[in-house]
Amino acid sequence: MGSTMKTCSRCKEEKPFEAYCKRSDAKDGLQYHCKSCDTKGHRKERYGINPEEYNQMYVDQEGKCHICETHEDNLPRVLCVDHCHETGAVRGLLCRHCNLALGMFKDNPKLLQRALQYVQKSL
Repeated sequence: MGSTMKTCSRCKEEKPFEAYCKRSDAKDGLQYHCKSCDTKGHRKERYGINPEEYNQMYVDQEGKCHICETHEDNLPRVLCVDHCHETGAVRGLLCRHCNLALGMFKDNPKLLQRALQYVQKSL
């Protein structure tokens, strides 16, 4: 990659590559829109929270994933808004890995408990 700047497809601002999430199928390996544009409208539309509410959760969690406690600065993407798929209630902020893991277990406490028991059995 020759340039280290890219123009966001939404806000039309030129920003450094660090302002974009990765996208493996894109020519430059980056999303078409910046992290800021990606999250602002998406969070309100999908989860019903505004930037101030997200920022408060971020502060309350000290910028860390609620499960693994990895700080956002050490992650390739911003923290995800985690929510209950049945009620839609927002639970907190998670890193992508922890958010996907919960989704893979269908947010089912019994499956998560069985997975925990399985892992503990092999220790």
